[in-house]
Amino acid sequence: MVHTVQQEIMVEMEQILQIQPLVGAVDVVVNCTPVGMHPMVDESPLESSFINPPMVVMDTIYNPESTLLVRSAREKGAVAVTGLDMFIAQAAAQFKLFTGEAAPADLMRQVARNALSSRVGRPLAQGAG
Repeated sequence: MVHTVQQEIMVEMEQILQIQPLVGAVDVVVNCTPVGMHPMVDESPLESSFINPPMVVMDTIYNPESTLLVRSAREKGAVAVTGLDMFIAQAAAQFKLFTGEAAPADLMRQVARNALSSRVGRPLAQGAG
């Protein structure tokens, strides 16, 4: 089933990439697909030729943190926002809402990176998420 979903996503991305005339008109790209996550860590949902500064490229994948899409965006001079960046920002906002105090975002990032580093290259356990 995963392979079927991956194939469908890639077909959709190929169709999207046929709109090359929009290359200079796109300001923000957000990857909300599993492409870039285990086992597709060497794949990107977007051709690097589509990425241009000052575009903002956001990848919701946080494991691995530096996906091929994020690396391509950085190499091309675009603003890259990782899934971990978004995860920590969301957690910090929730912390502020619940406690009324500023969240220790740096500590949250360090704890998340430490937890994820023990999982590098491995998918989340079934039922984890």
